[in-house]
Amino acid sequence: MACEFRAIAKAGINEPRDSLAKRNARIGMAILATKRPAKLTYERGVLACGKCAAPIYVYKLKKLLDEFSVRCPRCGERGIYAKSVLTIESLRERRKKPRD
Repeated sequence: MACEFRAIAKAGINEPRDSLAKRNARIGMAILATKRPAKLTYERGVLACGKCAAPIYVYKLKKLLDEFSVRCPRCGERGIYAKSVLTIESLRERRKKPRD
């Protein structure tokens, strides 16, 4: 068995490795070529400022803790809010140009 490996190494034949690399390259390209489904809606959370009652929009809902701090875009007041206070809006896609 060891003699067979030496003979293959001397001949410079690496078919198993080469074919495996080619197959992995084909699989990788197939994954890149597939189109992801278009996201038609997105979600955002809305809460009211405690000082001026302006709406404060929060876009990354999954990363929010139970209590979080956010600054009001109108008056600049920073407040601590609970995640349960958020009302979730579902809106259409923000993209102006349609996807191909």
